[in-house]
Amino acid sequence: MPRNRSRVLLCHEPLIVPNSCPNAVTFSTISPLTITNPPVTGTQRVTSVNISYDSGIKGTLSMAWLGPWGNVEYTPVTSTTAGQGTASVPMDLSGHVWGVLMNATGHSASNLAMIVVTGPEMVWVTQP
Repeated sequence: MPRNRSRVLLCHEPLIVPNSCPNAVTFSTISPLTITNPPVTGTQRVTSVNISYDSGIKGTLSMAWLGPWGNVEYTPVTSTTAGQGTASVPMDLSGHVWGVLMNATGHSASNLAMIVVTGPEMVWVTQP
């Protein structure tokens, strides 16, 4: 037992003062992204995926692919119907990659949150 009890943090003391955090923090939600692709075995690889997203999302869309080492590559989305499309998967990616639907290209991984439309969704591409 410490000699000076005033320096001991007692477990029943609150660590956060009620109402001390600002209430003005807002979060926007994004609609889900569904990526489907044929299963792969052995040396096969996923070369393209079908994507489903909110049919209200319009415009020129791209998939941002985040590789296992933080690299980002973009491929265009070809719309098939409202809320449906296809996109190719970059050939130099392997393992698990994350796909995010975007309305812009050319951004780094740290800036994707500013231009994301929907996602992310993980895709198993192939063995490295």
